Amino acid sequence: MKTKILPYVYACWGPFKQICLIPTIYITHSKGGHFIETGVETDVWVISMNFLVWDFGVQIYKDII
Repeated sequence: MKTKILPYVYACWGPFKQICLIPTIYITHSKGGHFIETGVETDVWVISMNFLVWDFGVQIYKDII
């Protein structure tokens, strides 16, 4: 298994509107939260930061390939 790091940026302004006035850091762990194309689920860690309408961070997960 290979550890992968996937960065992301997301605007929290659509049907669901969210504004974060104070920059906030989140660390989230989910068992079986990342679905791989082969049908296997692996653990995923997400380190993210919210500020104004932006949510950005990295996803860290194991990839079988």
